[in-house]
Amino acid sequence: MISRRDFLRISAMASAAALVNWQCPTKRARAADEDGYNAIIIGAGLGGLSCAALLASKGFRPLVIDKRNVPGGYATSFQRQEGYGTSFQPGSPGGLFTCEASLHGITGNPLGIALLSQLFGMLPEQIKAAMLVPHDYSWSSLYPDFPLNIPQPQEGTSPEETLTRLGGMLVSMFPDETEGITGYMQCWGGLLTDIARFYDPDNGGIPDDMSEFPVMYPTWTSMLWEEKKKKTKTETKTLTDLFKEYKIKNPQLQTILGQSWPYYGLPPSEIPAWLYLMYTGFYHAYGNYYIKGTSQSLSDALKNLIEYNGGTFLPNTEVTEILLDETGRAVGVQTQNGDNGDAYYANAVVSNAAVPQTFSLIPKSAGMPTEYNEYLDMISSYKPSTSHFNVWLGLDMSEGDDGFLDSYKNILRSNTLVYTGYKHLHAYQASLQCAPERSGFSILAYDKLSGDIPHSPEGYASITLSMLSDYRPWKRFEADYLAGNKTAYHVEKNRIAETLISLAEERVLPGLSGRIRMREASTPLTNVRFTSNNQGAIYGYDQTEDNSGLTRLGNRTPVPGLYLASAWTNPGGGFEMVMLSGTEAVKCMAEDGCLIPPS
Repeated sequence: MISRRDFLRISAMASAAALVNWQCPTKRARAADEDGYNAIIIGAGLGGLSCAALLASKGFRPLVIDKRNVPGGYATSFQRQEGYGTSFQPGSPGGLFTCEASLHGITGNPLGIALLSQLFGMLPEQIKAAMLVPHDYSWSSLYPDFPLNIPQPQEGTSPEETLTRLGGMLVSMFPDETEGITGYMQCWGGLLTDIARFYDPDNGGIPDDMSEFPVMYPTWTSMLWEEKKKKTKTETKTLTDLFKEYKIKNPQLQTILGQSWPYYGLPPSEIPAWLYLMYTGFYHAYGNYYIKGTSQSLSDALKNLIEYNGGTFLPNTEVTEILLDETGRAVGVQTQNGDNGDAYYANAVVSNAAVPQTFSLIPKSAGMPTEYNEYLDMISSYKPSTSHFNVWLGLDMSEGDDGFLDSYKNILRSNTLVYTGYKHLHAYQASLQCAPERSGFSILAYDKLSGDIPHSPEGYASITLSMLSDYRPWKRFEADYLAGNKTAYHVEKNRIAETLISLAEERVLPGLSGRIRMREASTPLTNVRFTSNNQGAIYGYDQTEDNSGLTRLGNRTPVPGLYLASAWTNPGGGFEMVMLSGTEAVKCMAEDGCLIPPS
């Protein structure tokens, strides 16, 4: 029997389920003298851009405001000149290297493809060819004792068949674990079947009688509700719980099965099993891709779509206050641009900013009801996710006898994760300390992507070294950093960067340090500076048992007319999920009467 608590949790999934094949109402053509905005969007990250693009494409007039001069948030890229950050003196003029801020890979899952199709007016089958380029493998790993490259799914192969193939690969490596691997893969396939059925507009969604939920989605239910020993309540299974259930004991096998946890920010012992298996299953079942060009290409395309359809993008402008009317409804924003400020008004306000930042924009003297204060207490109990540390390198690809070119061509993949051991919890704890020698890191080689736009000048290549990092190791530099005194900060930043370069040279790319012709790095403080995300979080709030996936913090707020669209809210972190969050915000506005469909 499903309890009321569980009913409320699962009911939160209904809105996300309804997004599939949901169509935004279309506004009648505006009158020539109509100057008002239908919605104001604070922040031009992917959540805000997707929200505004959908509104504009349906005839509504959104205003997107961002304090930076370019759109994208974390979905952005930048360029650095040859010789930057090094003692190397290039010829004139030196070439430019393109640096990707955050995107490693996105999946080809049907939900994301359908959303891109809706936004850009293409058929789903056209999206991959027009906008995506595949990585060479669905997942590539380098462990201390062996490499592991998991192939991309074969065209026309079902998710269950793909997981069976993966299971066969693992059985050949760990024959003593055959029974556990077989059961685990069957469970994984069952979950993906349940997820696909849930999103089927004809046969899925939330049943009218909630007692039917376990019948319709048996595998998913088994992960959402587990009777914990010596506890009276039920709890969601973690990935570690699933390892125990299927008696998977080999630490190397556990490491492989939990290897994509850095993409979600929590180790197997903390992340909900269903969330991990759904997201990771998307990579293996539908493929691992990259945006053609860079993630900036996607952000620019969305911005252009907004402006082409009559919306407005206002850069270099900071929102300083969310304006409320006498009833406590959000009706606009106050902005600051240099020494000037303007107020803008609309039927609704959507915040793509971090949730804590969003509510700091509402005056404390607004006299909000009890529900508002309870909401603030709730979100204050959530923890921002981990941040990350990046090193961008431009490399000389001329011939040499250092072994670099052979390793670059034959060992390094377009997206490789390098693990330092077989205990994910230890690696996670090391990332909280920003200790790369124990946490592991990834190497992104975007120039190895077939058919993509080159990221480097001719004769060069670029790579990105990236690792998770908590904000706490950088907190001690915060005050000086914000005041412009960065001497001690740069010493530590350079130390971490040098360590990452040395590890990459030792583990993967011999001779790496001697080939560096451009070098740049970023820290969690860099993330704070450019995105204003609390603690430089890259996944919004931690995606924990009670605040993850489809049970994420909702897109509505206790302030009428104020909505949320970001990684901090439903359905969660990651490029595809953030874009779905923008769509969900539009849906909520439509349901609440902020968008009036034609009569």
